[in-house]
Amino acid sequence: MSVVCKNCGNNSEAGSKVCHVCGAELDASNRMVEKDKVTSVAVGVVKGGIIGTLIARIIPMVLIGIIFFVMGAFFIISDKIGTKGYSDTVGQLVDYTQCYYEDSSELCLGVYKYEVNGVEYTGNGNTFSSRSNLKKTTTIKYNPNNPSEYKISAGVSSVLFVGVLMIAFFATYIFIFVISIMRVKPRRKVDNI
Repeated sequence: MSVVCKNCGNNSEAGSKVCHVCGAELDASNRMVEKDKVTSVAVGVVKGGIIGTLIARIIPMVLIGIIFFVMGAFFIISDKIGTKGYSDTVGQLVDYTQCYYEDSSELCLGVYKYEVNGVEYTGNGNTFSSRSNLKKTTTIKYNPNNPSEYKISAGVSSVLFVGVLMIAFFATYIFIFVISIMRVKPRRKVDNI
């Protein structure tokens, strides 16, 4: 067991009359006994500003996650609105276009062939990717009145996915933090040491 100085928060040996760090007198009203090291550290961390750290660092990250989520949802909704009344067909990857190199990887747009009423059409994808990552077949939405007007489905927006991951990660972190704070038992004052 050790004694904690209420003036500076440092530990001194049990039975000490004076804090060895700040020199404050450790009378019965100015000293507390640590029940155990873990509790003392946890209480000290809370007093030392973990709540401030939580607010300053974690909450903004959750807000950024929410922004990514909203942006991703916006992209998906605008895609749905922009292709309202369009029909679906399957497009086959037949070529690559607008290829360029970035960090020693060749990135390209896929060229997809699709057929509507026996007539073949081609269209370029809207997302650059390495040749090996481009889908061999993809869903193509086309205007039934003008099948050459098309939109290649990008699938789930990666922005939405990042937003969901960020929100989930930091919400879990906050939940674990709050649970750990609730489990910390406050130190008890000892009157007669």
